[in-house]
Amino acid sequence: MKKIIALLLLCGTIIYAQKDAGKTNYWKTEGVLNLNLSQTALSNWVNGGDNSFAVSFLGNFHIDYHSNGWKFTNYLKLNLGSSKVGSDIAKITDNELIFENVLSKESGWFAKPYAANTLRTQLVGGYDYDAVPKLQVSGFLDPGYLTQEIGLIYDESVRFKTRFGLGFKETITHNFTSSSDNPDTKIIEKSKFETGISSVTELNFEVAENINLTTKLSLFGRFENINVWDVYWDNTLTAKVNDLVNVNINVLVVYNQAESFETQVKEALQLGLSYTIF
Repeated sequence: MKKIIALLLLCGTIIYAQKDAGKTNYWKTEGVLNLNLSQTALSNWVNGGDNSFAVSFLGNFHIDYHSNGWKFTNYLKLNLGSSKVGSDIAKITDNELIFENVLSKESGWFAKPYAANTLRTQLVGGYDYDAVPKLQVSGFLDPGYLTQEIGLIYDESVRFKTRFGLGFKETITHNFTSSSDNPDTKIIEKSKFETGISSVTELNFEVAENINLTTKLSLFGRFENINVWDVYWDNTLTAKVNDLVNVNINVLVVYNQAESFETQVKEALQLGLSYTIF
């Protein structure tokens, strides 16, 4: 049931935005698709090596509404990639879905009240490839992290935005319950609800001509253990070669004790095609 509600939130917002977009001029839409490819083919190559192929897809979509002091922003990120080396099986390298809504109202102050909803999960099943045979460790909304926030937001600058408030975080699982289960109980919990403090800060600025840096730091500290914070820090440096080709360097830092006691870091350097669809 919780998975259905999350999907309805996602689909309902997009459908509502598309329905009203043709009736008013208060909606602003932006959609960018990126396709990155890497391929190596060897024939009679005596110095060693192996054939390889990698592909990744990234979609960023914004649907925003602004009228009469109300601002309603919606963001959807889809990221999926796979690679294959030699006779080895194809392996998932990127696998992410993030959906975020933020509703705010002008208050006559530099900060204004807001309510937000964020969903983070995987698009497809994730695997531990060190296990033989490979072992599935995640799936769509398994786990899924749903966070609601209420507080104050500053978003008047295109380069800097920040919000801070009370947060409610729900962890949803089905088969892979390590993120939601309490090991101190006899039953296996497939969901977990936590309250705490939430903070999200975004920076977007031009480093040089045709080079742009975006960084987004999301923090959640639960009241029961305020000394330990969940961290999701997404950094992307984009160098635009021309209207279709760009180079991206992405560094993602994640710390979530429910997933791992170690800090998780993912780095990707990609050359690919970028196309603005609307």
